[in-house]
Amino acid sequence: MSAAQLRRHWRIIGAALAAVVVLTVLLLRGFDGHQDVAPSAQPSLTSPSGIGSVEAGSSDTDQSGDGPGATSDLIVFARSASSALFDWDSTMATRSAVMAAVLQIADPSGEHSPGLLADLSVWLPDEAWWARLREYQTRQRLEVTSAEVPAAWRRAVAAGQVPDLAPGTTAVTVSGVRHRDGVVADRPESWSDRVTFTVFVVCPPDGDDCWLARLGAPGKVLE
Repeated sequence: MSAAQLRRHWRIIGAALAAVVVLTVLLLRGFDGHQDVAPSAQPSLTSPSGIGSVEAGSSDTDQSGDGPGATSDLIVFARSASSALFDWDSTMATRSAVMAAVLQIADPSGEHSPGLLADLSVWLPDEAWWARLREYQTRQRLEVTSAEVPAAWRRAVAAGQVPDLAPGTTAVTVSGVRHRDGVVADRPESWSDRVTFTVFVVCPPDGDDCWLARLGAPGKVLE
């Protein structure tokens, strides 16, 4: 093989490897939905407001596994709700099914569900990305390492700075390791990263089961 042929040979190999790297980054790292866009009526320490409406029973039913069990324990519920959001298999569930699974643990009255639906549209990959993820057999799961009421929330409550929310509303900041795997160019690929986010949970004072009110914006965490 001549020197020119050898250089051409290595250029082809290099281009092929670069393509695999790009696909791996896009599919295993770059599909966090629209995480540079804050969800509509994003909760912080101001009162959240809903948008649109949610039609009960209108979503897919092919979500694999069961949703988190009912509980009146704030931290237990927050950890389970986080898994409902982050744990999915694109080959077995549609995006709508994952959203439906999370909405099953939302406000039983439906009053706050539109706001949560807006948050989910930010956190989950859009339909076009979901189709690509399914093509590459992408799966994701969250290994929760901690869940606690942040000091910022406690200070706000003590100072009377929390807006007029549903009774029993509490912010919980969850940390963990997000694991993703898929198949790229017929080879299994995996990637992990640390994530921290805040969820807003309502555990009614009368002892009824907790429910998920809102999700904090990606990258905006109460500490």
